[in-house]
Amino acid sequence: MKNAIIFGEFLDKSTTGIAYMNTLLESSLKILGYKIDKLIDPRSYDYNKAKLINKNNFNSKKYIDLFKDLILLNKSEISFITLSDGDLGLIKTFFIALILKNKSKCIYTFIHRGDLKKKFKQSRFKKIFIKMIFKLSNNIIFLTNSFKNEMNFLVDQKFKYKVLSNSLSKKDTYESNIYFKKGKKYHFRKRFNCIFSSNVQNEKGIFESIEAIKIINLDDSFKVSLDIYGMLFDEIDSYLIHNINYKGKLSYKNRLGVMSKYDFLVLPSETEGFPMIILECMALGIPFITTRVGAIEQIVGKDYPYFCEKEKNSLIKIIKMLINDCKDKNLDKILRKNKKRLEKYFSYENYLDNLQKIIN
Repeated sequence: MKNAIIFGEFLDKSTTGIAYMNTLLESSLKILGYKIDKLIDPRSYDYNKAKLINKNNFNSKKYIDLFKDLILLNKSEISFITLSDGDLGLIKTFFIALILKNKSKCIYTFIHRGDLKKKFKQSRFKKIFIKMIFKLSNNIIFLTNSFKNEMNFLVDQKFKYKVLSNSLSKKDTYESNIYFKKGKKYHFRKRFNCIFSSNVQNEKGIFESIEAIKIINLDDSFKVSLDIYGMLFDEIDSYLIHNINYKGKLSYKNRLGVMSKYDFLVLPSETEGFPMIILECMALGIPFITTRVGAIEQIVGKDYPYFCEKEKNSLIKIIKMLINDCKDKNLDKILRKNKKRLEKYFSYENYLDNLQKIIN
């Protein structure tokens, strides 16, 4: 049996989209006949703390244990790592890639972020380490062709570029199909339930979302409640009122069932890669209001009607547009179109197919 090494976050320790994709990668490689050696990124343990405010603590013991495990690993055919974006994360990724260079025949480096070009330009330090990590890698995997084309100048050998878009797992595809078939009959009414599910921090547009909902609820035409899920990076207690609630982290074990109960999602983020939450909404048949950042426009298409700016007045306008669309069958058509687009371009079958082509 062939061996593969995966380093990163996984769903048993973390709740991020990267953890989801590494877990999907693990199960898919097993289907393709690989035995997996899994190495947990110490960063994952921050997501299991009882206190949800993330302080980015450095756990030296976990890192020592990680490098001990790395050195003791048997050699493998292939290995996978994820490029970190912070200074400490880049140093960590470099040394892991350096060790894996002697442990595996082929290193695949995943770029899960959509703002790598911006990060690259931020400092000379980042430029140096990103280039060194790329040179150690045999293949660099981007989420979309557009992200790949943005970074062409970093790697001389163009054959090193690969594309592997995110996807729901086979199990989640099956479960989401059940919820989609049950469906929601969208019609105008006096109360709507909205969900925000992401890291709870300023750059994700959480404060603009809260302010927009508060202003909308000053009108008696209809009311919107907002439930907030995610890891707390910024304090929001002072912003919460009776119809705006923080619900903690949304577990991957029951997230589809929880999400299916909401009328729409807001994600007015200023930075995204290839957000799983958008794929999940498309799979479940839930409308979403979001920005044209990262790969979002490529996921849903340029003509998707509910794009907004990271600004409260823009959010208010689009929320009202979405709710007005509940008066006719326009919203149902949009949701069916989203579902077909997901099945055509971002299905699990496509993911498994593309992964097999990449590693062969």
